[in-house]
Amino acid sequence: MRIALCDEAAALVLSASWPTTELVRTAAPTAADALVHCSQRVTAGEFADLERLDGHYLRRSDAEIFGKEILGIPAAGAPGRL
Repeated sequence: MRIALCDEAAALVLSASWPTTELVRTAAPTAADALVHCSQRVTAGEFADLERLDGHYLRRSDAEIFGKEILGIPAAGAPGRL
């Protein structure tokens, strides 16, 4: 199996988890790369309904993580926090 990746931390995890997998390093994708892949749909007028899109994030935003601490409110899970 071959996996393309652009992140060194991911390469370390994958190589430890799947030592027989071939890791192929590549440059990080750019907005120009996305345009190449979607240009045919844009030209055809095929667009996603923005009201139906929902982001699924792997972590909370920095504002959620650090915002309350900056205001002097303990972060969730901090000592003294319910």
